[in-house]
Amino acid sequence: MKTTTWLCAGVVALGFAAIQTAVQGQGGGRQGATDTIPLDSDDIAGVVTGPKGPEAGVWVIAETTGLPTKFARIVVTDDRGRYLIPDLPSATYSVWVRGYGLVDSEKVQATPGKVVNLTAVVAPDARKAAQYYPSGYWFSLIKVPDKSEFPGTGASGNGIAPEIKNQGQWLRMLKSGTCWSSHALGTQATREIPAAFHDMSTLDAWQRRLASGQAGPDMMRGIAQFGAPRAFAMLADWTDRVAAGEVPPPPPRPQGLERNVVITEWDWADPKSYLHDVVSTDRRNPTVNPNGLLYGALELFLGVTGTQQGVAHFAHLGGMLGGYLTIRSWRSRSRFCSPSPRSLAHCCSRSAHSCS
Repeated sequence: MKTTTWLCAGVVALGFAAIQTAVQGQGGGRQGATDTIPLDSDDIAGVVTGPKGPEAGVWVIAETTGLPTKFARIVVTDDRGRYLIPDLPSATYSVWVRGYGLVDSEKVQATPGKVVNLTAVVAPDARKAAQYYPSGYWFSLIKVPDKSEFPGTGASGNGIAPEIKNQGQWLRMLKSGTCWSSHALGTQATREIPAAFHDMSTLDAWQRRLASGQAGPDMMRGIAQFGAPRAFAMLADWTDRVAAGEVPPPPPRPQGLERNVVITEWDWADPKSYLHDVVSTDRRNPTVNPNGLLYGALELFLGVTGTQQGVAHFAHLGGMLGGYLTIRSWRSRSRFCSPSPRSLAHCCSRSAHSCS
């Protein structure tokens, strides 16, 4: 899986209630009923069916690399398995089905204005199905220290820092104090040990992983706040159980209003970098830059300096795409970022609160 950072744009109501009945047309799957979904020349629509009939509450994804940035638009099927992906920029798209209880279907090539019926693929086992569950479900498998282990007695005792007085304090740090506030614990990259560390014990692999890179010292200081011995043991136990086949319970498919969404995503940066912060307006005057561009600041490890730090992919809030740009100067406000591209990027990398 590419580790590209994506920007997720707004959620838009999709009016399936106005759609009359199923779909008639050509596509990658079986036919629906006889009526049609009205679609414009920039839409893709169809019906998703599985072995037992229409698949409700699954995602249909249309993705393309034929635009200045990699672009995807995602919708959810209704009770009859119907979908409509609206207002697509002109390009050739890969279209496929993803959903809980399924594995990704075969990708079908399509252009806007076409009816594309799709066939869902049922997951062959619980482990393959779980690969599509939200990271939070995998995160829930972490077993934190029992309430009886607190307060901590230090490295020579139970491995928990003496400053941690109770389980609630440990959970706060795990969820919003150090780990989860900056890292998506539960993603495949975090719940599995990298192949480069497979010759180590899981405990050693976690210590080596957190010490890696320019952020390694900060990571090690963060884990020390818990009491490193107990925290590493907790993480090692988690990934060992995942490697042995443990999976979280299946989540429910989208229901009701959850199905009335259109999600637009496009790439920022490249597969080996990510945008650390993003700014779209001034919080004290949120009408600044209405429907305008989003500006991003890269993380320090890229070695990007000077005015180059102001170079980033941009995307329009209304879904329009662009290529690269240099952050434009704008009026400086008190306590707001300097108008120079270099200062803006540096400010945003230091403080999201003052730059977004």
